[in-house]
Amino acid sequence: MGTTLNRGLVSLTVTALLTVAALTGVDARADPSIPAAVAVDVVGDVDAPRNWTLDELRTLAHHTETVTFQTHTGPETHTYAGSLLDAVLTASRPRGDIGQTNPLLSVAILVTAADGYTAALSWGESSPAVSPRPAMLATVEDGKVLDRPRLVLPTDLAGGRQVRDVATLRVVNLSAPVV
Repeated sequence: MGTTLNRGLVSLTVTALLTVAALTGVDARADPSIPAAVAVDVVGDVDAPRNWTLDELRTLAHHTETVTFQTHTGPETHTYAGSLLDAVLTASRPRGDIGQTNPLLSVAILVTAADGYTAALSWGESSPAVSPRPAMLATVEDGKVLDRPRLVLPTDLAGGRQVRDVATLRVVNLSAPVV
């Protein structure tokens, strides 16, 4: 019963984070003093933790999306180029329950910016097999090369999960036993 209760609390917490992030429409801003030579760490419930440099991210298959989302100052439209988040995650081999129905939906990704701003999404939201417009890590915005990647969720109406200056992707297997 304790394990079921703990798993329920984890699921409730992730759901609450997703809801708050989607509803706030706050655009994540990072500290401008952070040096440009950066990387993105993939950690957590993965078999192959990885540190991606910007150059490595740019070698992945190129994807471009034009998105419009609401922010606290009004709607914004931008064209982003970069790699699908799914390619970055798949390389680290996230641990999930492949026997479970819809296993990509039981893996959460906590995306944290250099300033600590964090948003959550399911692995399924980054998968082309699940989402018609999957999440991506953009390295270019409106033709300008970014110093750090930006999480882009093309189907989100609000900008709260469009995390700027991504530093860490923490993978959380929600179906894992709680110990």
